[in-house]
Amino acid sequence: KDGYNSEQGQAARTAVWSGAVKVGEKVGEKTKAAAESERGQAAMASAASGASRLASAAANKAIDSGALQSDAARQAAQKGLNAAAAQATGGKVTSVDPSVTTAMLKHADENRDQTKAIVRGAMDQAAKK
Repeated sequence: KDGYNSEQGQAARTAVWSGAVKVGEKVGEKTKAAAESERGQAAMASAASGASRLASAAANKAIDSGALQSDAARQAAQKGLNAAAAQATGGKVTSVDPSVTTAMLKHADENRDQTKAIVRGAMDQAAKK
C-alpha cells in the first residue's frame, strides 16, 4: 500500500497510463485508416447489406403475420402521417384524418407483395447511406 501511494508508485502508474494512451491513439489511427481503406469500405458495405437483408426478412415476416392491422401499426402510421403533413404544410395541417391511416394500412395489407417490395427498397436505400 505504501509503495502504491509513494511518488514512485504514482510515477509508474502515470507512465503506464501514458503508454496505454499512446498505444490507444495508434490503434485508433490504424482503425480509422483501415475503415477508410477500400477493403474497409467494402466490408462495411457488406455488413450494411447483410443488416438490410435481415431487417427486410423481419419486415416481410411481420407483414405476412398481419402486423399491419395491429393497433401499434395504426398508431405509428398515424404519427408518421401527422408529422409528414405538418412538415409538408409548414405546420398549417398538423393531423390527418384517421380514416386515411386506416385506408393506407388496408391497402398495404391487401397488397403485401407490393408492400414488401417497398420496404425492401427502403431498407436497401438506408443501407447505402
